[in-house]
Amino acid sequence: MSMRWMSAALITLALSACETAPPECTAGAESCPCESGSVCDEGLVCMEGICEAPRELTLSVGDPAARACEVLLRDGEAEVAFVRFDGPSGAHVREAPLTSVSFAAASDAPIGASVSLQVLGEGEPTVERARCFDAEGRELGGAQVHVGS
Repeated sequence: MSMRWMSAALITLALSACETAPPECTAGAESCPCESGSVCDEGLVCMEGICEAPRELTLSVGDPAARACEVLLRDGEAEVAFVRFDGPSGAHVREAPLTSVSFAAASDAPIGASVSLQVLGEGEPTVERARCFDAEGRELGGAQVHVGS
């Protein structure tokens, strides 16, 4: 009887050592389904139903006379998930593979690098088109807008 008990104990021990419980995936956590269809924990974005951690890139305006810009971005290997405006007021609209970003300085000061892009994937989106305007509303010919880290 003790031989059976010992055999059963060894088999149970061997099987339990081989089994590892799958990690629990809490809705809203990184690499898990989005909560309520589109909500993720702080710092994550919901992309195609899964919460992912984005990288942050900067959209910078090279001309110090620029007070407002309209920028059209095209996804490459990286996809724009969200746009944050640190100073200027702005808005963005995404229609894959394009994202339109418009922003204006809150005061008569250069915009600089005060627009942040939250992107998923490697690489950077490219600037397809950009138009910037001065404090009087005149278009600035040749104003450069760049995406970088």
